[in-house]
Amino acid sequence: MQTPDPSDSLHHCREVHVEIPFQQRLQSLIRRIAMPNPTDVQDAQPSMILYDDHGPATARLLDLAIGAIQHARTEDLSAISARMSTAPRWPDIWPGEHYKLLAGIVKVLQPQRIVEVGTYQGLSAITMAKHLPQGGRLYTYDITPYRQIPGHIVLPSDFDGDRIVQVIADLSELSSFEANREILESADLVFVDAS
Repeated sequence: MQTPDPSDSLHHCREVHVEIPFQQRLQSLIRRIAMPNPTDVQDAQPSMILYDDHGPATARLLDLAIGAIQHARTEDLSAISARMSTAPRWPDIWPGEHYKLLAGIVKVLQPQRIVEVGTYQGLSAITMAKHLPQGGRLYTYDITPYRQIPGHIVLPSDFDGDRIVQVIADLSELSSFEANREILESADLVFVDAS
């Protein structure tokens, strides 16, 4: 048997090739072309405001937006940020991140049932649950249990009293959607934070 040459990098590290699905590569390319990052920051996510062909925003929607922003300006999410093991502490960044605005929306709207699509680390779920009214419930959907997500902030005690319920389901599959139809249709607030 021949002794490996130490200068041969193949003996020191293994190249890992991860195939990115075609649709994800195409979406990324379209985003870079149609909405290029105008800054020098590493992670910039585009936002869009679209005109609704059904008419102008209602007074209720405008009042909700104004009230949510007013609450977001003074919202303290430091207890949620303290659960994070690494920086940046996203819940404390305002304006810029959506966590304080989410808390403001829940505080103003007072929904009895919230559906979140995309649990990930649990930041949005814990933020929205902060102002969930008495008897309210938040269903957070994901295809991966939160315990398997590195850096998750969810604690087992967050599920006490069924105020927060994580549902493992792929809602892009018709059978999963149908199995959860009653919950989805009865939601007072739906927050989609998944791709």
